Amino acid sequence: MPWASIHRPSLALGVLTAAAELCEFPHQIDQLSANVRWVEYIKKESDGKLGAKEFTQIADNYFLGAGEWIFTNALYSQKEWKVKEFVEFAKEQGVNSEHLIQMHKLALNFITDLANEIVNKDYDIIGFSSSFLQNVPSLALAKKVKELAPDKLIAFGGANCDGVQGVTLHKNFPFVDFVARGEGERAFMELLDTLETNSPLNKIAGICWRNSLGESIVNEDTAAPVNMNNVPAPIYLDYFKILESSGLSREIEPELILEASRGCWWGQKHQCTFCGLNGSFIDYRSKSPEKFLSELESAVKRYRVLDVSLADNILDMKYYKTLLPKLAELDWDLRMFVEIKANITREQVAMLRKAGFLTIQPGIESLNSRVLRIMDKGVKGIHNIRLLRDCKSEGVAVTWNYLYGFPEESPKDYSMIIKQLPSLVHLIPPMGATRVALERFSPFFNKPEMGMDNLGPSKVYSYIYNLPDEELKDLVYVFESSECGIKGTVEQNLHNGIRQWHNSHKGSTLNYIIKGQNVVILDRRKNWKNRNITLKKGGKLKLIWH
Repeated sequence: MPWASIHRPSLALGVLTAAAELCEFPHQIDQLSANVRWVEYIKKESDGKLGAKEFTQIADNYFLGAGEWIFTNALYSQKEWKVKEFVEFAKEQGVNSEHLIQMHKLALNFITDLANEIVNKDYDIIGFSSSFLQNVPSLALAKKVKELAPDKLIAFGGANCDGVQGVTLHKNFPFVDFVARGEGERAFMELLDTLETNSPLNKIAGICWRNSLGESIVNEDTAAPVNMNNVPAPIYLDYFKILESSGLSREIEPELILEASRGCWWGQKHQCTFCGLNGSFIDYRSKSPEKFLSELESAVKRYRVLDVSLADNILDMKYYKTLLPKLAELDWDLRMFVEIKANITREQVAMLRKAGFLTIQPGIESLNSRVLRIMDKGVKGIHNIRLLRDCKSEGVAVTWNYLYGFPEESPKDYSMIIKQLPSLVHLIPPMGATRVALERFSPFFNKPEMGMDNLGPSKVYSYIYNLPDEELKDLVYVFESSECGIKGTVEQNLHNGIRQWHNSHKGSTLNYIIKGQNVVILDRRKNWKNRNITLKKGGKLKLIWH
């Protein structure tokens, strides 16, 4: 369901489709990319005033929660749901609510039409993979399907169903028959085979199900994470069929999404204090280089797409010596994306570029060493600057965000950085500056003594779920917390400095040439005087970095 990128097929659906082929009994699996269908629908119903651009603006703004709120009227079978309250909330966040209201009005009929279509195809089970903003849209469609066809089985899984979240979802939404908590491939296969033979459901680890009285039964969690070499390559045929017949085909440049690993090898030892992305399984596992390379080659040839993103939280360090050299030997025009740890060498950056990784997300987050220690990032500010420099030199794009608002940080941690920002305009700027949020599964969430007090579910959920706080606190992912760290003038100066960095970046360069035995630095940074600085052999140079 919305709000996943329309440019990528769903990795979850692709893997589950492939897993179903490994079941003891054969099953016919169809994938529905309802995100693409939703963009088609809003574009048609608004006479082109709404479309992919407006969809993406909402999908990319997770913490606003607008994607969930838009489908609340469909979930609660109302013409509208808390419109006035949500509009006021959006206004406080500096967001124009015009497009949100338009989509809210369209959601009810979209869900009804889609549910009728699904019911008429006579499926036995309708499954939903739910992550981030997909919970309410998924619940709305599931509820409507159940109303139209009570005998249809509804199954949920995905990141929104991890741990206690899955238990709470199953308990509060009785039209959901099954919920798979944590990694779902194994549970999905066992569920299909168990239903086929009418065997007991209580032996399937990690699922919630209902007894004859409709009561929620919670099986024990899965004991161990999935071995990545046992995860099948995703199947994306249905997504590309949808694109072929879609009116959006000219607007969508498809991109493959694959995974080489799960978990976080750094987080196993030093989980970043603010990060809750890995949920209940942070244990790091990666596919063998041979297996991933085979899957990549097969996918590129099968779907004729050279743009590839890895879903991994962090690249396996062993891959720099095993996988990346083999990718470089392919000599394909791959344009790939991956998340890495920031403390890599110039040679490793060059290897990423040769292997086809044109864009990376290195988790920079800050340029101040003290704040990075509060995050438990395992790097210093100078390491992050060095990486930005090396990526610029090697032609690798960097996507990153500046985080602030940590316990124990001080204005002093930012004042010197803010003064130095104009000198960095030749390097790739962050997308923006964002106050850190309190996320479920993060060390800040699990250990309040670290300084981020939990004030309950994020305010936005009160406009989305019709549930008491006691249930919400076990269902949602983001929580309210007292503002820590910098505020006021320093916070504003940080935003202004990064905004100026963006404005000055294009056309700014800081290069050097070798001239005889000397080094000549060519300074062409915007808002600086154009100058050439000659460093003579044997001369003394004193550098200071704060």
